[in-house]
Amino acid sequence: MGDTKEGRENQARAEERRQRERALREELDRWHETEPPRALANELDELDYPATTDAVVAAVGDHEVAVADEQIPVAEVVERSGRDRFDSAADARQQIGRPTVAAALRRIRAASDEAGRRAQFRAKEEAFERTLQSLESLSEDDEDEGIAVVTAWILDSLDANGKLPESRRVRKQAVAFCRANGYEVRNDSWLGA
Repeated sequence: MGDTKEGRENQARAEERRQRERALREELDRWHETEPPRALANELDELDYPATTDAVVAAVGDHEVAVADEQIPVAEVVERSGRDRFDSAADARQQIGRPTVAAALRRIRAASDEAGRRAQFRAKEEAFERTLQSLESLSEDDEDEGIAVVTAWILDSLDANGKLPESRRVRKQAVAFCRANGYEVRNDSWLGA
């Protein structure tokens, strides 16, 4: 397409269509996420903020949140978030209501177990977790699309090759996602290393 008014308008319409489709896919992928149960929310409200991750786990770690058709302990969600502290009860509720890293790692672990690659998953779990946490912290407005994209890529790679991809390849895939979507990747970050 040449650099004409019509070409620019066509590109703008195509970009808007892609954004609408992406927003719809994200909404469909996130239909299962809900607010934490009221008892959990009340206990979070009683904490003194800013609260450390350990304080949140001690107070509400035994509760569970629903993700798709399974229950994930709040302790796992909070610990997998990569956060050191929570500034408010609303901040903690939001993180617990979006257990994306914990849910993604559970999906990868289940697929690895099914493929007979449990030991391989355990060896790579920490690197995968750091990559997913880096994607989660890209932007507060981000809907964690990067986590879904990279998790799907890992699972596709496992299906296609019968083994999990190397952690460096996973990071490269995360960086490719970031660059394609306009996120900055700093050289001193986990993804930029």
